[in-house]
Amino acid sequence: MSAWIVSKSHIDALVLLGVRLPYPTASPLRWSRSYDTWDSDTTCQLNTETQDQVGKMLVECCVASVSYRYEDSDLECGLPGPIDTYYKRAYAWDPVTVCPSAVEGLKLISCYEYQSCEHPEWMASEGRSFCHALRDKLIMELPGYEAADWEHEEEVEETERARLLEFSPKGAE
Repeated sequence: MSAWIVSKSHIDALVLLGVRLPYPTASPLRWSRSYDTWDSDTTCQLNTETQDQVGKMLVECCVASVSYRYEDSDLECGLPGPIDTYYKRAYAWDPVTVCPSAVEGLKLISCYEYQSCEHPEWMASEGRSFCHALRDKLIMELPGYEAADWEHEEEVEETERARLLEFSPKGAE
C-alpha cells in the first residue's frame, strides 16, 4: 500500500464540510480525541474557532502515517504527496471555493483515511474519530435519508409480498 500527504486543499475541504454540516443552526460536529473513548474530557468539536486546530490535527495524522510508511523518508526533504510542503508550516484554514457535496465529502474522507491509516496509532487516533463523525453527518445529508424508515418493519415485508403475489403469474406460487 502506498501513502502520500493529501493536499492542503483536501484538508481545508474536510474542515469546511465539518463546519457547515448539516446546516447553520445545527449543533457543531463532535468527536472524541481518542476513537475508543467518549467522555466530556475527550470530546472535541469543530467550529470557526477550532477549525485551524482541527486542520492541524488532520495534517499531523496524515504526516505520521506517511512518515511511518516511508521510514527512510526525511520530513525536512519532503514526503510523498503534493509538491507544496505545506505540512512543514503552521496550518491555517483557507476558504474553499467549491464546497464538496455529501457524496464528494464521503470520497474525500475515504482518501484521507487511506493515506492516514499506516501508523500504529491510527485505530485509536483522533483523526479516525473525526472521519467517522464527519462520515455520519454526511450520510445524513444524502437525498432520501431523512424520509427513510428508521426500522425495517414486518408490515413492510407483508405489504410487499402481497403486492408481488398479486402481479405474479398464476401457478408460480
